[in-house]
Amino acid sequence: MQVENNNITGNNPATAFLENSIVNEMIQNIDTIDMQCRGKIGEEIVEQRIKQLAYSKILFNVYGKDIMYLIKAFTQLGVSYIDINYFEQAQEHLLNAFKLVENLNDDVRLSSKEYQIKILINLAKCYLENGKTNAALSICEKSLKINQTLMGDDHVSNADIYYVLAKVIYIF
Repeated sequence: MQVENNNITGNNPATAFLENSIVNEMIQNIDTIDMQCRGKIGEEIVEQRIKQLAYSKILFNVYGKDIMYLIKAFTQLGVSYIDINYFEQAQEHLLNAFKLVENLNDDVRLSSKEYQIKILINLAKCYLENGKTNAALSICEKSLKINQTLMGDDHVSNADIYYVLAKVIYIF
């Protein structure tokens, strides 16, 4: 679902070149942040993810680029907050990501469905940590059902969902 916003550039080749340069630089910045943050936790990672979200908002809202930039940025920022035990902030960003991914068409690509599962399982972690075990249980069950439909009952990607589900049931 990529929508190009051609009203910004009009027909001027110089403006189009400048816009493409800016967009490419922002995408490169997003990729760089992603690589630098991979496997790390801490407040400095949250700060980097906030920058990534800002770039993603500009790409989507100003330049009409793919909404997955925004969905990924909200999700990654939410996960970064979970990593430092800021569950309410994490929940806020994950809910924003979930609203965006839910509004996509049913015929979306597999990567958006995988992100939907990632968002849901991390939301379940937030709800669990905030004492909302019923919501966490419901989300885990929904995540597991979606993931099994996409990947199969025995796929390794079910493991994280089962882990969170076991924690929810243990506390429940």
